[in-house]
Amino acid sequence: MRLNRVSAGWARTLVASSLVVASAAGAAVPATTPIEGVLLSSGGGPAADGNYTITVAIYGAETGGSAVWTESGVTIAAKGGQFSYQLGAKTPLSSAVLNLPAAWVGIQIGTDPELPRKPMGASPYALRTAVAEALECSGCLKAGNLDAGVLQPYAKSADLGAYAKTADLSAYAKASDLTAYAKKTDLSSYATVVALADYVKASSLAKVAGTGSYADLKDAPTLHKVATTGSYADLTNQPKLPVLGASCGTNLVLKGIKADGSYECVSAGIGPDLINEISNDLIWNQFVDSKAGTTDAQIKDGFSAGVVDSLAFPDVGLAEKIWVEFSGLNSDMSKVVIELFGPGMSSPYVLYNGSKTGTALVAKFNGGDALVSGDMNKDWLNKNIKGNWSITVKDTAAISVPPGTPPFVYDGKFNWSVNIQTLSSKKIQIKGNLLVDGGIKVGADTSPCTAANAGTIRWTGTAFLGCNGKIWTGLQGADGSSAGSAAESCKTLHKEFPNLGDGIYWLNPSGGSNANAFQAPCNMTRDGGGWTMGVKMWYQNGMNGNTGAVGSVGDALALKGNAWKLSDDQIKAIIGTDNNFDVMFDQANYNSYYSSGNYEYIVLSNYTAVWTWGGKVGASTTTTAAKSYRISDNAVAWTGNFQCGDVGGWGINCYTVTAGPNPKGGGGCAINMGNGNGVNDGHHHLYMAETNSDTYIYICNGAQHTSSYNLNHRYWFR
Repeated sequence: MRLNRVSAGWARTLVASSLVVASAAGAAVPATTPIEGVLLSSGGGPAADGNYTITVAIYGAETGGSAVWTESGVTIAAKGGQFSYQLGAKTPLSSAVLNLPAAWVGIQIGTDPELPRKPMGASPYALRTAVAEALECSGCLKAGNLDAGVLQPYAKSADLGAYAKTADLSAYAKASDLTAYAKKTDLSSYATVVALADYVKASSLAKVAGTGSYADLKDAPTLHKVATTGSYADLTNQPKLPVLGASCGTNLVLKGIKADGSYECVSAGIGPDLINEISNDLIWNQFVDSKAGTTDAQIKDGFSAGVVDSLAFPDVGLAEKIWVEFSGLNSDMSKVVIELFGPGMSSPYVLYNGSKTGTALVAKFNGGDALVSGDMNKDWLNKNIKGNWSITVKDTAAISVPPGTPPFVYDGKFNWSVNIQTLSSKKIQIKGNLLVDGGIKVGADTSPCTAANAGTIRWTGTAFLGCNGKIWTGLQGADGSSAGSAAESCKTLHKEFPNLGDGIYWLNPSGGSNANAFQAPCNMTRDGGGWTMGVKMWYQNGMNGNTGAVGSVGDALALKGNAWKLSDDQIKAIIGTDNNFDVMFDQANYNSYYSSGNYEYIVLSNYTAVWTWGGKVGASTTTTAAKSYRISDNAVAWTGNFQCGDVGGWGINCYTVTAGPNPKGGGGCAINMGNGNGVNDGHHHLYMAETNSDTYIYICNGAQHTSSYNLNHRYWFR
């Protein structure tokens, strides 16, 4: 259990005597001994009054070594720093523990390191034991110390008289006395010389080697006949030799010979689970599947009803073995109970019921660690364990805390999984290199590409495709040339095929069926390449707030014309689940009032937010960086940062400069690409869609807003 930690030292330690525990005719020796001490705070003064939990240990040395005796979970009361305690009150001391030439006491307060050890002295009870310390008993007991009556139950009175005499004991025994026990008449009840002759004569045994006859032996076997007749007829339960030339029959092989001489025959076939044995562990059709529950599920402190965590186990076949792996932490595992429910069960298996102490438990139940109750093998072997499994972890005792301390809500955490071994009739695993002298034929596979079948190859009738865990791609790679070889994004396409140029490619970032594939423009040259175009926008084009896909890819690169964008879900799949991405603002054609044609594009890096076109995207939760490039030669015109997310109507919109020089519509840029019209401090806008649906790129190129100009603004993601 937890407690408040106190930094404390010992001002002194008074240890009473070492304790000797013995059974005495007089008063019993106590199994405890007192200690006293003072707790000091880290500042040097007495520790605060109150209760403290300590652990006391006894060692055979001042430093090092292991404790010969410990007493943990002890509560002491300190007042003015002073305390006292009876060692052994919880775990009694014994003479075996204190069988040491010297003893040292160590005290640990709470979870602080153990304080320096102090030597133990002797108690008045222990001083008396010194009387026998050097006593050696050899020869110390004389005949006169024995009571003849002690031997009475073991011998005749007449015989005892011979042994209980003082004079006789000095020599231990007289030969004349022993003769009373060695008389032949006494042995006669066991055997006589005549009787022994009934079992074997020395002269008879000698005949075996010469004649093979045991005629003088009772029930003598005629073993000599075996060589000539093959018969054991003279033996009881005689074995029979198998008949030469006999066989086990069709599709049977000989395993061995039974005691009666008959063949033990078995099937000539190979067991379904013996493939790995006969292949030297290179081919397997046995698989282990595992399904884990919630990571680091919390244990409620003192909640006897328990915390329940569930998982859904998939259909992977019939179980050959089944087990549950568990690892957990709690302040006292002896107060924890763990129960498990399988599919359709009305009463649980009890996996654990506080049988161990400590703060941690790691177990493989039914796989080395026995269940407290229930039989998982009887219930589930050779059955499908598909369905919902749930585990209940109960903390039956709350943490003890000092008065005035709020109770703890949680006391530890746990992880768990259900595991089965299955024998598959549908797949095998080859664990070595596969060398084939002939050809390999790959069949068609219409299933979606997922993480479960990653690495699978299929033949479509016209092309070989491989599953990369998300999409089926051509074996040469997902080159984006068709729906069947759709790439995950322009970024992955650029990474795998760095020589591909700008153009329209097939993409499938969400994976699965090729039906999910779509076409989009890719820019493979700007700022490292790998950009996927997501939106083509201009003033009042009519698609503001539309989160679905709009238009066809042919509209993406045309000036104005039909509106075009990918769906929000497609853009989110390109961005990825971490929601951290780069976005590029560029334009097709230009606003001739503010520019002569040498216009710019801007890259905003490391933007972290959830994408939407249903409204404005929130401010980035991570620091971004912005760069303005001249479109004619990719020269950097300005570097800085903006505050985004608090303006505009749809998508990402930025206004206030938060880092770098004020670009002033070109006036603060290293390259001024505008014609000077309208250059002022307020010209630094990036708007995917302003509240009136106009769009702006407004950094080093003057006020490039679309309005009624033959101009598009485009937004690319990476």
